[in-house]
Amino acid sequence: MSGSYGVNSWFHSRTSSREEELSKIVLLEEISHLPQFVNVRWSGNPNAPNVIAFAEKINVDSSTMQTKVRQFIRLGFLKEDSNLPLKWTIIAEYWRRMSEGGSKLSRYATTLEQLTMAYALTLYSFNSDTFVRNPTQGFRPLPTLLQAMDANGYISRSNLEALIGDRNSAYWIKDLTRAGILSESFMGFQLTNRFPALMKAIQTVTLPTNMSEEDWNEIRGNALDQRNPYRDAILSDVGAVLEQAIGIESILPHEEQEAITSVVASTDIAEEREIDLGDFKVVDGYGKTKTRRKQSAWSKVVCRDYDYQCCMPECDINGKELVSAAHIKKYSLPEGEIGHRANPQNGLCLCPICHALFDKGYFTLTHDLKIEVSPTISNLKSNIVNNIVQNSDGKVIDPLPSVKHRPSIDFIFYHRKQVFKG
Repeated sequence: MSGSYGVNSWFHSRTSSREEELSKIVLLEEISHLPQFVNVRWSGNPNAPNVIAFAEKINVDSSTMQTKVRQFIRLGFLKEDSNLPLKWTIIAEYWRRMSEGGSKLSRYATTLEQLTMAYALTLYSFNSDTFVRNPTQGFRPLPTLLQAMDANGYISRSNLEALIGDRNSAYWIKDLTRAGILSESFMGFQLTNRFPALMKAIQTVTLPTNMSEEDWNEIRGNALDQRNPYRDAILSDVGAVLEQAIGIESILPHEEQEAITSVVASTDIAEEREIDLGDFKVVDGYGKTKTRRKQSAWSKVVCRDYDYQCCMPECDINGKELVSAAHIKKYSLPEGEIGHRANPQNGLCLCPICHALFDKGYFTLTHDLKIEVSPTISNLKSNIVNNIVQNSDGKVIDPLPSVKHRPSIDFIFYHRKQVFKG
């Protein structure tokens, strides 16, 4: 985009990112959810008693608090909202979870922190005197910067400062290096290889012009929004971080494994869409992150369709944390033409006990979705099993999933012939 403000006069808020500020924003976000502050307009009159009370929680004056919050909205950590509670953007939420996972995950947390800022700068735009909420209607400095670099991704200090302008070059350089986009040397700056998918997309993707400021605010807050033209690039770069973290997962304490699992589960929206469109395959060539995401998405689709209720008729276990999706045809078998590993018709929602019994073949399904119990169930000598499973014999699974996701006859046939202890 042409315009004098795009040449030697890059606009900046003149408050730049500092690592130590993140801990204060984390604290403010936690405090903002206290009942006394919900719906408080943090950006209003700095002398208002409730605004002062909120700021005092981190021992700063209210004007300083407002500056910090605005700064971290601009840097992509907080969603655009004038009222409390403060809300993390989706990438910042990944950073927060990973940063709470312990020292062995700190390097991955740092990369997600940088990606948060890099994505914010990707959509950052301005005119001659202020920020522009719709990036298609303002000057975007990041594409201009990438175009100005040489074939090796290098730009001299003098050329970068000339591009930005004297007034704000120090602030911009700090943000670009803290965001992991540039690395600094004595003579100039080199494009890093931190976020290859996003950096490539900045140079090749054309932003749609049919969206409003409100649409773009939502996309800034949720990088996985289906409308976001950089969505696939973000998924790719987040996935690369998770792939590395999963590589050390087996040596981590349980709490740190949970941090990885929670982030992976939060990124499976793309895989849910694939499943909804009929792409059920999890091919052996998938990376660990892609495989985990698709399995997590498949489990959500299955359990949601059963309303998070164990479908054993006489079992009353229910709730998201108490049930899981069970494969009817074993996951480990090679994928067929249609795919069974992430096919909702190859899943049942079961509690842990019923899940284990089904996997071991102590019960199966008939073609009309009735429970058929194996005579060997009596060998378990369990009153609980007898009361739940045996009393369910001959009854249709309950609840029934939608017709679209009813268990497939082919998968049931496999379980009856290969797993069931008939």
